[in-house]
Amino acid sequence: ALWVSSFLFVVVVGLLFSPLSPIEFWSRHDTVSYLIKNSTMLPGVGAQMRLPFAFDVTHTEFNTSLWTLPLELQMYMLLSFLGIIGALRFPIIFAFVACFGAVGFIGDSYGWFHLLDIDRARFIFMFFSGSSFFLFRKQVPMSGIIAAACIAALAAAAFLTSNHGVHRLVLAAVLPFLTLWFGFVPGGTIQIGRASCRERV
Repeated sequence: ALWVSSFLFVVVVGLLFSPLSPIEFWSRHDTVSYLIKNSTMLPGVGAQMRLPFAFDVTHTEFNTSLWTLPLELQMYMLLSFLGIIGALRFPIIFAFVACFGAVGFIGDSYGWFHLLDIDRARFIFMFFSGSSFFLFRKQVPMSGIIAAACIAALAAAAFLTSNHGVHRLVLAAVLPFLTLWFGFVPGGTIQIGRASCRERV
């Protein structure tokens, strides 16, 4: 899907939007490297979010949402490595990895110390929080009280301070649980859709 979408973006932009002719646009080094890098997403290679002459001669940013994909790939690679070495038998390891990401995120956010770059630390925390919730799913209470406390923490952070660092920390702390709670507990279309999927299976 990534290869197809990257290729189609370049084809459509070259045909319809670029100020260059299609051949000139498609043969440019930046265009070729855009296709190659965004077809791999390997650490240190992808993603390329610059595509000069896609629309005009001044703006080079293009499909900037791709920046998350190399980090997501790294998370899956780390998860695979932990699985290969047998860490799935010890779920606490995944909780420790999530905590490591949280510590790195907090330290970098406030300039106290630097373990990892802030985006990688944030991804490790969020990704392995989800992994930990899954591995400890029988012990995680889907409690409305906890969900309400998380929402209250979000509201307090939003209304009591204008510090964006605090906003990010509170959001990162409560988002994993709230995502699961909203997905599994309240009734409505989410529950109906999930039940319908189970019936089809």
